[in-house]
Amino acid sequence: MKLPIMSHGEITKDIDKNKAAFSQEIQKTLNNFKTDLEKTISKELDQRISANLQKHFVDISSKIISSFDESSSPFLKRAEEDLQRLHMQGEKTLHSWEAMMKPFSHLWNKPFIVALLACILTGALTSVFSSYLLVRDDRRARGSCESDLSWVAKEYFQMKEALEAKTSKANVEGRKTSTKTKKK
Repeated sequence: MKLPIMSHGEITKDIDKNKAAFSQEIQKTLNNFKTDLEKTISKELDQRISANLQKHFVDISSKIISSFDESSSPFLKRAEEDLQRLHMQGEKTLHSWEAMMKPFSHLWNKPFIVALLACILTGALTSVFSSYLLVRDDRRARGSCESDLSWVAKEYFQMKEALEAKTSKANVEGRKTSTKTKKK
């Protein structure tokens, strides 16, 4: 194989051409390396930061929970004791109420119910009878009041007519005297 002979200018051109191609190849390789490096670093940072944050968050949340448990434990214990006392007091009240009502439990038998119904019926009949008497007396009283009112009205109108008659007579006399004085 024979190599072609090149001149110095051609060799320089070829070197410049190879240099430019090599430079572009190196630039391309460096850009790819830079991109891969950025991706790798970003991925590693994300993983490590999230792992550290999660670990830190778990530590902080467990500390907060244990701190809350420690601080609220006396209050919760006291509240539980108060609820227990309230429950016991309620039970005691219920039992004492049952004990008080036990002597009266025999009252709810047949004779007691009959007596209760008799009292209710007596009260109802008394109420109806009283209402009747009140209405009957009310009718009499209304009739009496109406007759009294009609008498008062008749008297009032008679007095009014008499007063008007006197007033009109005085006016007529007053006009006569005033006309006499004007004539003089």
